[in-house]
Amino acid sequence: MSATFHDQRGASGPAGPPEPGELQGAHEGAADGIADVMRDVFYQVTLGRDAPLLDEVFCAFKTTNQHQRRHFTLADILNITDERFFTFQHSALTYLATVYRNHGPDYEAVVLKLPNNGFEYLMAVAGRQLFRHQQRGWVELPGPQALARFPQLQEFVRPRYSHALIYYNLGAQRIDMKFKPKVEGEPVFMVTFEPGLPYDDEETAWCPI
Repeated sequence: MSATFHDQRGASGPAGPPEPGELQGAHEGAADGIADVMRDVFYQVTLGRDAPLLDEVFCAFKTTNQHQRRHFTLADILNITDERFFTFQHSALTYLATVYRNHGPDYEAVVLKLPNNGFEYLMAVAGRQLFRHQQRGWVELPGPQALARFPQLQEFVRPRYSHALIYYNLGAQRIDMKFKPKVEGEPVFMVTFEPGLPYDDEETAWCPI
């Protein structure tokens, strides 16, 4: 189910018909059940609570990203036309992020790949199984309830994007988020959270010649 971003008055555009891949019971009157499922999906055993860990990873990238000693804003990132690697700091460790432009048959997309950094994928989500990125096991999460776990990411994209789709894959340990632009012709913005390790700079021991 795609999500519509709300303005400060709480109004939103038409959401349209439900998309395939909803959770079981995702229909009128089932909001409480969906909220319970989302709490389970985002529950972190090591923290003992439903935690916005992935949103914190994104916020760390937004605040501390560096590419060749330069910090990039959203506008900078959306102007990228090649593949670039960024370092960023999270939990006192350095991580690597990747940004590239996908020239698809229907639209351009700027893709940001970030590490899970400890986020635990523990729950199989009911719903129609989708095949994406040569992988089975994808399920579309209900947009409003899933987006509630990403307040800082929402704030970041809201000025230029109006709708979102969120996909979850337990086996791949991955969440994909796709944001539709308000202005036709601007690139779709995609954020992927996937397994990753802290970045080890192998070029710290240069020797003189």
